[in-house]
Amino acid sequence: MKKHFFKLLFAIVLVFAGACSPTQDDEIDFSEPEKDITGSWELNQVLRNGEDITSLVDFTQFRINFLEDGTYNFENYIPFAVKEPGIFYLDDPQFAFQINFQTSSETVPVEFTYPIVDGKRQLQLKLSPGCNQNKYVYTLNRIED
Repeated sequence: MKKHFFKLLFAIVLVFAGACSPTQDDEIDFSEPEKDITGSWELNQVLRNGEDITSLVDFTQFRINFLEDGTYNFENYIPFAVKEPGIFYLDDPQFAFQINFQTSSETVPVEFTYPIVDGKRQLQLKLSPGCNQNKYVYTLNRIED
């Protein structure tokens, strides 16, 4: 008699468990949002060939501004991938791995990452201004108004 009771109880549990399976309405959308780098960015850290050189040069006044119209400009220019303002665009709006800087004379792709650090987005740009033997990583923080 106990065997039948446990079989019946097990069958009831299975029926209720199956009733709790997710439906299409319960599905979560895991799509990647488009990357938005618009705004003003300031240098937080500069690495040259893996060595932190942030304290060796005054980078505090440098800004790169990515405007909503797709253009960029600099404030207090330092060596960068390009020397003049122009147009910027990402290689892929959702899964971006490079920013293209287009000036009147050239287009320069710059590898970047877009991590979240301490709850805020950062830009990490990998470039070689001037000498190709020196590899720089510029870490920038968005300036909050």
